[in-house]
Amino acid sequence: MNTESTLVVTKWDAGSDAYTIDGISIASNIIVSGTTSADAYKLYQNVPNPFNGTTTVKFYVPESTEVTIGVYNMLGEYVAEVTSDIYNVGKHEVTFDANDLGQGTYFVRMNTDSFTATKSMNIVK
Repeated sequence: MNTESTLVVTKWDAGSDAYTIDGISIASNIIVSGTTSADAYKLYQNVPNPFNGTTTVKFYVPESTEVTIGVYNMLGEYVAEVTSDIYNVGKHEVTFDANDLGQGTYFVRMNTDSFTATKSMNIVK
């Protein structure tokens, strides 16, 4: 299935989120950034979540870079390392073993030199 498409904006109301295409006015939250989604860092939600034992953490890096992913408790205290390594461009996945952690909600934080993202995860026992 090809999900790629092209939108040609024929009229734009400056300073607003409204545009016109084929004579139809459309209002939407439009976000414009300097990068496309394929060029952006991304931390995906761990799977499964909630989980007991192990879970998979996936992420994408648009350039070769050092990636550190850690786990933090509800107080913001560092409790475990998922990975700390240099990764090449692309999508990666690591398995996190949470058997040493208690049941509860934790936060997975991904850090690079230019990007930080956090996701919550739930451990059930």
